[in-house]
Amino acid sequence: MSCPLRPSEAQEGDQLSEECGMLYGEYLMLDKILEAQRLLSEQNNQPVHDEHLFIVTHQAYELWFKQIIYELDSIR
Repeated sequence: MSCPLRPSEAQEGDQLSEECGMLYGEYLMLDKILEAQRLLSEQNNQPVHDEHLFIVTHQAYELWFKQIIYELDSIR
């Protein structure tokens, strides 16, 4: 992936670039995203296996909707 601050440079490994000084996971805030799944069924001591898939799928939909709105706003 290339550094979003310098899109013409090709990158290797986990480091975006020396200029960015930021790791891929830091830039995408993966720690927050990957911890954003709270299974209510587990909190109630009645785990439902498919709940995790449901949450992840719908979070992804919400991110795509956010992108669509972002794109629509940019052409107004």
